[in-house]
Parts: sequence; structure tokens; C-alpha cells
Amino acid sequence: MMLKRNKGIRSLFLAMIFFLLTGIFLVGSVFGTESQTMAVLVEEAWVDDDFDAGTSGWGTTHFASIQDGLNGLTENGTLHIATGIYEESFLVAKDGVTILGQDGSILEGSGNLLHNGITIQASGVILDGLTVQHWNENGIHIEGNDNTVQNCLIAGNGVASTSYTAGIKVEGNGNTISENTADSNGKIGIYILGDENVVQGNSASNNGDLGGWRGIELQGVDNQILQNTVNENNSAGIKADSNSNGLSIGNIIQGNTVSKNRDDGMELRGSTFNVSNNTLIGNGSNGIHMVNNDSNSELKGNVVQDNKEYGISSRGSNQIQGNTVTGNGLLERGHTGGIRVDEGDVLYANRIYDNINYGVYTYYGYVNVDEVSESNGIVPLVAEHNWWGSGTGPYHPTTNPYGSGDAVRDNIDFSPWLLTSEDPVELTDTKTFHLEEGESASLQGVVYVGATDGNGILTLGAYDDNPTNSSFYGELGIYADVQVAQPTELGELMIRLFYEGDPEPEEELVLYWWNGSQWAICSNTGVNRSENYVWAIVGPQTTPALSHLIGSEFGIGLMEPEPEEPTEEEEPEATPEEPAEADNPKTGSMTGSTIPWLVLAASGWMMQRKRKEHK
Repeated sequence: MMLKRNKGIRSLFLAMIFFLLTGIFLVGSVFGTESQTMAVLVEEAWVDDDFDAGTSGWGTTHFASIQDGLNGLTENGTLHIATGIYEESFLVAKDGVTILGQDGSILEGSGNLLHNGITIQASGVILDGLTVQHWNENGIHIEGNDNTVQNCLIAGNGVASTSYTAGIKVEGNGNTISENTADSNGKIGIYILGDENVVQGNSASNNGDLGGWRGIELQGVDNQILQNTVNENNSAGIKADSNSNGLSIGNIIQGNTVSKNRDDGMELRGSTFNVSNNTLIGNGSNGIHMVNNDSNSELKGNVVQDNKEYGISSRGSNQIQGNTVTGNGLLERGHTGGIRVDEGDVLYANRIYDNINYGVYTYYGYVNVDEVSESNGIVPLVAEHNWWGSGTGPYHPTTNPYGSGDAVRDNIDFSPWLLTSEDPVELTDTKTFHLEEGESASLQGVVYVGATDGNGILTLGAYDDNPTNSSFYGELGIYADVQVAQPTELGELMIRLFYEGDPEPEEELVLYWWNGSQWAICSNTGVNRSENYVWAIVGPQTTPALSHLIGSEFGIGLMEPEPEEPTEEEEPEATPEEPAEADNPKTGSMTGSTIPWLVLAASGWMMQRKRKEHK
């Protein structure tokens, strides 16, 4: 009885060992061709499709399968992939792994349905120098954080999928995608769905043939799209949209070259974008299209040229500064041209010239703001200090009929304009605030604004030089810009500009403002000598009034001295005039000085006659 029981236990034990070994074999064979029955892990391994069982280190440091090589690495290990064609997909599940390809290291996906070429679920992975092509899903799919993909060619992927696929698809955070080429993928070249990712120095071209997709698309917060080349994609070059939480905030799009895309060069939905120093040429619709109202974004230093509709199309509350906008509006549909804007946008220090139809065009033909006294209820769009292609300014049939620069639509405040195309003085910084009564805002320690009554939205800016072509008396070289969003519930503002040192005479410092044609002293201004600032109170009845602050420049100067009244001077003694020829005694004329001679002669004759009679 005991013997049978022991035999049963022994059989059960042997069966358990069999199933355990079978499980190890199956786990090791899910990805790749060689089983990993021994848990011997190395820090560095090599893969070559020519390796076989006769290769030294086979199964330990040398493999024919990429997945087997990864399975044999420790965390933070390095895998070298030799030149060759590898018809396999692989998963990276270990943190910190570095995968290094060579020229001609190709991950080929032809014939593999519904697979990603590479899936990265780990963090801290570096993938460098592979070609990933012809996968029906994503070429590279990143699900982890803080990974780097660089120097890879990702081509012809996502050609049979019905889902949102891409050459490189990123769903993690903090990843870096740099110096890759994403070319001819069926839908999106590079697709960013996470936050705080960096996409830099890539080429994303000829993507989106399956229904019109983008070169680069991002959905998320605080991503950076830097120095990429995005050309000839079948829809927009770069698109930004809201993520699953409805957010698209704080993304930086800088230094990219975006040209000849079928639709917009950039189609941006969201807020607080920084769009700067990009070049957008020859796109099929707008160069830059800011889709949302109240985006509160900055568009600065971009070159926007030869786009078919507008160079820049903006829907409000954006700072459009220092851009070159030329040759746009090639569709010639009557209202295309340089920049299309809406209420709340501010245009400053741009070069706007040689555009078709309009240099600046407002949505609906005007900027409509209720309950504002200026311009019969219509507040002009601020477009001061721009170059319009001519020193005579932009053309407008009533407000500037002799301007020979690009045309502007009604209700655009374009004066003063730049007289030359030389670099204008630009804002060194801007920031937008929402102030409640009693709150204040400041910028760079230069300008402070406090809401002493009411609440509203305002934007502050700082300059490092005089932003106009005119000077004013005793200017100290300190300048700021204050813009109040109209209409406003603000009742009164205290504006302060700070200075350093002890300018003389300090007690005569005042705040000047630019009224559109010249610098003028604010009507309620003074100086705080103990805290080194000059102040002005701005309300409904002051000069300037709150309604004037649609982008007004301020500067510190001195009170102009009153002109001296002229003093009464003693009249100089008359100097004798040289007698005229007619008054000369030699002429015998009976005028002027001849009369006294006749009187003396007559008197002498009478006295001589009396003497004779006396005798």
C-alpha cells in the first residue's frame, strides 16, 4: 500500500516537472525562434541573421533573432544588430535597454498582418539606427516613458490598418523622437499622444495617402516639436488637437520647415502655443491656422510665404509678432492674403507685403465689441508698427487712400506703421493675466498693473527700446505695453514702470503714452521716489482711458519745461538814415533838409535890413 502511494507521488512529481519545463520553453518561444531555457543574462549581446548554432556564444551572447537577443539581456544592457533583413517583430519589456542597428539593419514586415514592427513597453530604452518598414500597424509603438528613438528610417507602415496608425506612435510621456525619417506611411508620420515629449530634427514627408493624414500630429500637453522638416503630406503638415481629456495646452512648435503639404502647413487646436521661427512655404491652404477662439498663443518670428489661402489665420487673443508674411493668397478668391484675424489678436512688428488681395483681413469684415464707445461700438484690431511693403503704409480706401502697401480691411488700427523693412523693436516678453479687483500683475520687474476697481483680462509686454519712430522729452529708455481685452469690467488700473538709479530731476518724472501719432503725458501721473517707479491711474475719464488700452505703449520721461514768456526789450534809438537823392540840398529840391537853410537865410536878410534902417 505504501509502495503504491509512493509511486503515485513520484508520477505526480515527474508530471509537474514536465509541465514546468514545457512552460519555460513556450515562454521563451513567444518572440523569436530560439528557446531560453537557461536564465543566463548578459549585459551585451549581438544579433546577425547569419549566426547559427556553430557561432561562438550562440544562445548566450550571439543570436539570429532580435527578440532572443533582447530576452538574453539584463536591464540596461546593449544589443547590437548587424546588417541584414529581419522578418520579425519584437517587444522591448526591459528598462534601460540600448538597441543599436547598423546601416542596412532592416526590420521587414511584409506579409505580417496587424502587427507593430517594434513595441516598447519599458522605460529608458534607446533605439538607434534601424529601418522599420512595411508593417500593417505602427512601425514603432511606444507605450512606456522616457524612451529615445533616433536615427531610424520608418517607411511604408500602416498601409492596411483601419485604426489610427503611424510610422512612430507615442502614447507615453517624456519620450524623445529625434533625427528619424518617417516617410510614405499610410496615415501619420509621427503621432504623439502623451505629454512632455520632444520631437526634434526629424523628416516627416509624403505620409497620409490612406485618406489624407498628417506628417506630425500631437494630442497632449507641453510637447515640443522642434527643427523638423515636414513636406508634401496628404493633409496638414503639423496638426495639434485635444487629447482624451480635452487638453492641448502649452505645446512648443519651433524652428520647423513645413512646405507643400496638401492642406494647412500647421493646423493647431488648443491654447497657449508657442509657434516661433518656423518656415511655412507653398502649402495648399493656410500657412498657420489657429483654429480655436481665445487661444492666447504666441506666433513669433515665422516666415510664411506663398501659401494658397492665408499666411496666418487666427481666431482671436493671439500675439502675432515679428513674422514675415509675403506672397500668400494664391487662390485669389477675393479675400485671401497675408493674415486673417479676429477680435483680441494683436499684430506687431511684422513684415506684411506682396500678398494677394489683403495684407490683413478681419473675420466678418470687422471686429465687433459691444458697449465700447470708440468707433461707434467697434474696437479696432491692433496692427501697429508693421511694415506693409511701402513707407506710405497699407492701402485703405478711406483711412489711407494714398498708401501703396498691402490692403487692409475696415477697423484695423495700423498707425503708426514702419517706414522701412529694417528690424523693428520687438517685445522682449509678453504675458496675459486675469485680474480680480485688488489683484495685480507684473512682468520682468519693469511694469506692474493693479486692478483698483473691477475685473478683466489684460496683457503686459516689455520692450528694450523705444517701439515708435518718435522720441519724447527726457525718456529713460524704459517702455512697456498694456492691452486690456475689450469690452472690460475693469473700472480703474494703476500702472507702474520701474527705473533704476537717481535720474535728475527725479521729482519731474512722469509717464508718457503713445496716442497713435505722438507721445503724450498721462493725465493722472506721478513718481514714487522711495520705491523708484513712475505711476499713472487709468480709468474711464482719464487720458488715456481704459478704452484706449487696446495695445498702448508707455514710457518714462520728464515733465516738459514750460516755455519762457518773452521779456520786454527797450526800443533801440533810431539811427539817421542817409538822405535820399531827392532830399539832397544840392538838387535844389524844396523838401526835407532844404527848409532850415531857407529859414536861416531869410532871418539873416531881415536882420541886415533892420540895421540899415536904424542907421
